[in-house]
Amino acid sequence: WRYKDIRGWWENPHHERRNGTRDAQPTAWIPASKPIWFTEFGCAAIAMGANEPNVFPDAKSGSAGIPRFSTGGRNDLVQYRTLLEQLRWWDNGEPGLPLDRNPVSPVYGGAMLEPSNMFAWAWDARPFPAFPQATDLWSDGANWQTGHWLNGRLGGCPADELIAAIAADNSAAFEVIDCDGFVDGFASPGLVPARASLEPLTALHALSHDENAQGMNLRGKAYGELVAIDPADLVGEDGEPVMLRDRQQESELPREAELAHVSVFNGHEAVLSCSRRLTSGAERIVSMDVPVVLAPSVATGIMDARLRDRWIGRETLTIGLSSKYLALVAGDHVRFSGTIDGLWQITTIEDGAWRKVSLVRIEQFEETAAKTSDIHVRQSQRSDYGQPVFHVMNLPLLPQDTTAHVHVAVAAIPFARQYAVHAAPGNTGFTLRGIVTRNAVTGSLLEPLPAGPEGRFDERNRLRVRLLGGELSSVPQSLLFNGANAAAIRTPTGEWEIVQFANAGLQPDGSWLLSSLLRAQLGSDDAMREGHEAGADFVLLDEAVTSIPV
Repeated sequence: WRYKDIRGWWENPHHERRNGTRDAQPTAWIPASKPIWFTEFGCAAIAMGANEPNVFPDAKSGSAGIPRFSTGGRNDLVQYRTLLEQLRWWDNGEPGLPLDRNPVSPVYGGAMLEPSNMFAWAWDARPFPAFPQATDLWSDGANWQTGHWLNGRLGGCPADELIAAIAADNSAAFEVIDCDGFVDGFASPGLVPARASLEPLTALHALSHDENAQGMNLRGKAYGELVAIDPADLVGEDGEPVMLRDRQQESELPREAELAHVSVFNGHEAVLSCSRRLTSGAERIVSMDVPVVLAPSVATGIMDARLRDRWIGRETLTIGLSSKYLALVAGDHVRFSGTIDGLWQITTIEDGAWRKVSLVRIEQFEETAAKTSDIHVRQSQRSDYGQPVFHVMNLPLLPQDTTAHVHVAVAAIPFARQYAVHAAPGNTGFTLRGIVTRNAVTGSLLEPLPAGPEGRFDERNRLRVRLLGGELSSVPQSLLFNGANAAAIRTPTGEWEIVQFANAGLQPDGSWLLSSLLRAQLGSDDAMREGHEAGADFVLLDEAVTSIPV
């Protein structure tokens, strides 16, 4: 079975397989009779995501995972390039690709798959950055970090495209721009030469550069030309070594690398993202200040790579080469035959009677995927809190109560993270008595509630309530008799009747109808006999109601 052979499926007859045997008679399908639509195509923003574009991490799903050979870190560039290449491949107007990859139907005269019939997964109606950061509102926010979401990501730019745009703005000539990297934004320093604009980016992404008659070349470590050098070809002055190999002491190396940048979250505030080598005895810190917009986790991943560069690059070589190696340029990669191990990158070349070449040890394929997450479970940061509804209830004491206290309920839309309760014997001298941290379910009666029977269900009267917020639910009698669904209703004189209800039904107008009532609970029979008028306060007695000692 060739699951990805879309063209083969589209342009050939279809034969059913019954019990593993192929039917000789084809189905009614007419080859190339209908266009193909991609109702979803995409890739998770995760390292090696294109290996398995349908796989995504989700701690709450048993079928989730990470793609084959992935480290599990965030990588927006993989997602961007996967989407771009999918669109390029199926666009018949794209030059340099096989002409028969997307054939035209002889039946309807159109392409097998039109790019306009491809729908990228996934756009989310929830606004960025409220989603994914407001995890108190949306519990799937943590999945955004390496998921398929395009919100807050697709507006970014690959480093090679950004460099090309800066070069075009400055009329600078570039022959080659080969690099990886992805940023959410970049602030140009103004009217300065292209090289000055690009220096922060080249340092951030560890790009090598050289120039020729055609212009400048910028290359990441993954794109350097590999050259094999025989140590027998090394040359030098008489009596001088043909190779100098140096290794820095650990005390000379950095323990920490830090990047000052702008965060894509929290109102584009300036932040400092750091990578630290915990096992090092070194004390030095390498600092970079780049006018770039990044998520802090992404910036930390890049700094991890730059710190590794310093430690791997503690070994350097200086060699002499003849004109046989005239084609070498800065940024090329070198391997030596024989006993000189490792991969080396040319940093500088000085030409004279022979070529003096300086090299540094490198890892060609660096890992910059973000290992940490920018999304943490927290309360959403708001300033537009609603006016709270505040109830102080003098409820009957329970047998196990040893001290006198009042019960406080606070309801607001939106609800702040906490409300402080202060008390005083007069107009001054207020002291803190407690903190309310949960939004209470409160409301008011829409109809009068007369007195009812005690010690048995009140099936005659029903309670009609309009809630400020929250919801109610029915419970079985076993839970009802254990104290569930208790509510307090204020009388005209300020007393509170405790009522329990077994059934709660949401009405078409948004109100709630409560029935199968247990009246005058906890000795509140005097309040029950008063009855309740329409508009009386209603408070659900659940965990949101806070006890305050008096």
